[in-house]
Amino acid sequence: MILLSIGFSKDNREFYDRLNELCQYFKEKGVNISLIENKISNINYIKCVLKETERDIKIFDSFSEMFYIYVSNLIYEYIVNYYDSVSVEKIIKTNYDFLSQEDVQIIKDKCIMALNGTGIFTQDGIQLIINRKNTILKLIEEYLDENKELIIDGFITFRLRNFSNDLKIIVEKITEEYIIEKEYSEFIKLLKYFVDIQESRYDIVNVIIQKDGNYLIYDRQYNNITTEFLKIFLLI
Repeated sequence: MILLSIGFSKDNREFYDRLNELCQYFKEKGVNISLIENKISNINYIKCVLKETERDIKIFDSFSEMFYIYVSNLIYEYIVNYYDSVSVEKIIKTNYDFLSQEDVQIIKDKCIMALNGTGIFTQDGIQLIINRKNTILKLIEEYLDENKELIIDGFITFRLRNFSNDLKIIVEKITEEYIIEKEYSEFIKLLKYFVDIQESRYDIVNVIIQKDGNYLIYDRQYNNITTEFLKIFLLI
């Protein structure tokens, strides 16, 4: 009995391995599920086939909900890693063409981790990311509940086309945060250099980040030395 058939136009080896781990789990429970691969045109299929015995079917029925939830999560992760990742890189390069390739890769990795739920979230972005993931997972689960076959490319084209704007907003938030963090790090390095060349004129320097992203610099007594710092830096 075919439990499901998933079609891929991209590499699916990692997906196969993860799905095989699930089949091994069921085998330990006494349920025989095998994986069959075949190719039709340019689509590679992985089929999950349940052995049609009364015992196997009965045991599987008690675990079926867990099976399809797990598969739905695998499909979601696959979409993020192989499809969203392409869109993420395109958004970064289009909207932030001044970034280096190294920065693009770092931001891309941060975005993919966030979309998979393994990254560090900010308060502003966490709800959007969670809502997007939960909504897509629900769409996948509902689709698998009604259909035995899911072709990844078609599912993305017809079921997920309304999620591109959410992805753009998430990428922009993560990119802006990265840029601010990098600018802050570079500013602190510059400030340390400034302190070092002042012959211990300032033993303590306090840096205040304003809401608009600008910095104010104060000495130990909280006298504003921002202007002085800038003047000295320009003479360096």
